[in-house]
Amino acid sequence: MPSLPALLSFSRESPNSCRIRETWVNHFATLTGSAVLVRTFSVHRRFIHRNFDCNSQVNQLFQLNTREMRGTPLKKINFLVITLLTVFALASPSQTTVQTGHASKPPEQARTFFPHNWVRGYTDFSVAPSHNEPDLGRCAFPQPASAGGAASLCTAYGRYLFSGYVEFQPFGRTPARHFFLFFEPKFSFGRNIPQLTYTASMLPIAFERSVGIGFQLPRNFELRATQHQVDWLGRYSKSLGTADLHTNGPYGLYATFGVRWSFGGYGRQGSASDY
Repeated sequence: MPSLPALLSFSRESPNSCRIRETWVNHFATLTGSAVLVRTFSVHRRFIHRNFDCNSQVNQLFQLNTREMRGTPLKKINFLVITLLTVFALASPSQTTVQTGHASKPPEQARTFFPHNWVRGYTDFSVAPSHNEPDLGRCAFPQPASAGGAASLCTAYGRYLFSGYVEFQPFGRTPARHFFLFFEPKFSFGRNIPQLTYTASMLPIAFERSVGIGFQLPRNFELRATQHQVDWLGRYSKSLGTADLHTNGPYGLYATFGVRWSFGGYGRQGSASDY
């Protein structure tokens, strides 16, 4: 069995080695009892301290590598952001130049006949709820008892209204481009008697229309000549009993001359003449 000095002796390694260097353990042979225990404790303490120093160096190297690894993606992101900002900075003047050049180009002249947007307008469909039907002025209210009550044929109170407005401006050049024609139709449908009968019927009642001619002036003014008329439809083209007032419809037949002023861009959606 090997002696105690042989078990506690260590060979010298490189300066960076984690093993303890050669100690004075060879002097343990002359020591006995408590002295041997003290020396043994000293050797273990030096070994643990040396091992801790080695672990500290390894941890420092690992932390340094980690910081380098973390810095690499950050550098890539910074490089990418700088590149994108540079591209945008170079593209912005080019875009401004293109827009400026486009704005500086003279506008294209409109065609002489039937230019862009020479027909324009809108359509509208409305529904009147019960107890809110529009009165077209054809039937008396309240109706006489001889009209038949709920069975009366005079039921000219609308439920549905279909209307619209259309402008025609066929000329795009010459002073004639300021002239336009307009048409405003309105159809009424329903079969109702206030306080007696309310239905969802679409029975035709009347066709109301306005037609005319206009001329555009500076500063959004227009001169207009309008003719209005109402035509009764279906059974309303004949007499409907004692409740029938035999009128010419809402506002009847008339003609007007007037001036219209548009403001806030209303109606200016780019006609052929560019106003």
